Amino acid sequence: MAQERLYQLDSLRGMAALMVVVFHYFYHYNVKYGHSFAVPDWLHLGKSGVYLFFMISGFVIFWTISRADKPMDFLFSRFSRLYPAFWAALIVTFAFTSMVGPADRAVSWATFVVNITMFHEFLGYRHVDGVYWTLSIELTFYILAFGAMVFGLLRFVDYICLAWLAVSFGHAVSGVDFGIVKSALLLKYNLLFVAGISFYRIWSRQAVWLPMLCLVLVVTLAYIRFPLDVAATITVWVSLFGLVISGRLTWLNQPILIWLGSISYSLYLIHQNIGYGIIEWSYSVGVSPVVSIGVSLVFSFCAAHVITLRVEKPALQAMRSWYSARKARASADATAAVEYS
Repeated sequence: MAQERLYQLDSLRGMAALMVVVFHYFYHYNVKYGHSFAVPDWLHLGKSGVYLFFMISGFVIFWTISRADKPMDFLFSRFSRLYPAFWAALIVTFAFTSMVGPADRAVSWATFVVNITMFHEFLGYRHVDGVYWTLSIELTFYILAFGAMVFGLLRFVDYICLAWLAVSFGHAVSGVDFGIVKSALLLKYNLLFVAGISFYRIWSRQAVWLPMLCLVLVVTLAYIRFPLDVAATITVWVSLFGLVISGRLTWLNQPILIWLGSISYSLYLIHQNIGYGIIEWSYSVGVSPVVSIGVSLVFSFCAAHVITLRVEKPALQAMRSWYSARKARASADATAAVEYS
């Protein structure tokens, strides 16, 4: 059952990635550069696909933590999962925007090099691609989760989530500028990570009532912190997530949706600036935006598939095999040392 539900989450992730792509190619491009056709305002809700990513991240990260023996296991798991595909997308995006555009999205070599770390925003550098802003949010969440592991706080996770939401409530209703605390504690987006954590706690049968209370507070806070239509969309995501962990959305186990979920990370990383460059160039030579958006979609799906198949998965397997072998050798050496002593 757990495997089936994971597939359903993959399908939801794929649908969310597609929503973000549509948001960028239609609504966001129109806001930034202008389309030659009317773009419905409701397409701005496509951005809320990112909010589902954050919810799924809360779920998956605590699933990962539950299988990690040591904090370093968690860090290596995240590194091997995120960086290879990111580096591939980073190189392709930097090269494309430097040669084709859009000109306002091209960056210097120094910025490109610092982006390799994925910590560039913390160091005051621009993103090579605009979508990388969410990676900074994810990294902050990983740091917080890592800290909870190191200091042995995971057994208090439900109470920490409640306190975390309480701080966010205070920030949202008080109007007080919390300064760096707002960013360090992810006060705008923490409700989404808490939702994922709470669903994991329920799904893994570790707890019920406190996570349920957290979910009620998450939905309430969404209507305080976000516009009504965005809050309603978050409510839909929470509802769908609940149905997934209860095994009631098995119809999501469709091959096309599972495939879309499998390439969703690479698709998210590769689509924005390159798509904008294709659309902008097409406008300059008189090609219909219908054609250019279609070409952008085809390129993004194909590039994401190639990165996933040829970079992300092989690198993940190789790096984790190396790490497992390294741990096995260290364990054998420790055992031998004890026996010898």
